[in-house]
Amino acid sequence: MPVILCSEFSHVMDATQAQALGIEAFLTKSVEENELVAII
Repeated sequence: MPVILCSEFSHVMDATQAQALGIEAFLTKSVEENELVAII
């Protein structure tokens, strides 16, 4: 199942770590609508 993680800035997680866990996309708030649509 594809997973998209959307979070505020984090010192614990970044896009590289998210991909290593199998997360398809990592977006930071506030995400723009066109960016979210492109990921989906």
